Amino acid sequence: MTLRQVVLVANVLLATVINIVNAQAQVSQSELARQIVQGNENERSSAFSMAREIGAQGITPELRTALITGLEREGSLHAQRRLGEIGFLENPELIAGLAHLVAKFRDPRSIPALAGALGTSPSALLTLADFGEPAAQPVLDVVTSTDDGSVVMDALTSLRLMVEGVRARPLTTKTLNDIRRVAEQRLTGEQSVTTLWRAIDLAVVLKDPDLRRTVESLASDGNAVVTRGITDLELIRETQMLAADRLAGVPPLPRR
Repeated sequence: MTLRQVVLVANVLLATVINIVNAQAQVSQSELARQIVQGNENERSSAFSMAREIGAQGITPELRTALITGLEREGSLHAQRRLGEIGFLENPELIAGLAHLVAKFRDPRSIPALAGALGTSPSALLTLADFGEPAAQPVLDVVTSTDDGSVVMDALTSLRLMVEGVRARPLTTKTLNDIRRVAEQRLTGEQSVTTLWRAIDLAVVLKDPDLRRTVESLASDGNAVVTRGITDLELIRETQMLAADRLAGVPPLPRR
């Protein structure tokens, strides 16, 4: 056999090996997808860990869809727990890891799943904000459907980031009006202190005169803070300072 023939045979063998490896990887990801959608709790957790090792760029469309579906399921379970419909979750941390990975896809199909992960993952709120208008209504639905402090805080922060990014990602008039109503709702009545703080952040960036007057009242009158259900003297003081800072142009965190 000549050297040329040896090289040709080697190239054919190499191509065959690569095709086999690729086929095995495809089968492997298909199995991971099946486990995430149909497996038990241990299988789902294990499959997610392996998917995370692959990395967002190397994940097949089939596995991506399964991960989004898995995140939606975890979000539903967390919602049921908040409502008291189920007592506990076997793996309460799974949703945060899933949200972190799914957020990297930047896939519009993931918007409902990421909205369901608010309150568990900074990646969810930041990515939803980056989607802008398509994600606004799902986030609004979340913030109006629960009083869970962590969830509401993340949703208000995501809405605030959307408003701040309106030049790059325009919002419709309807959406802006809906966001104003949410800000007004969370600025009035009894609220948790973190909810009130994030509502102040949102109200000021909206540049609405009525909302600004409400924030001015909170900054100047401690009794206005008390009527929101906050009675701890230190928290009253911190709330007034935060309101004053926002009115003075001190930007809230996180930033984009």
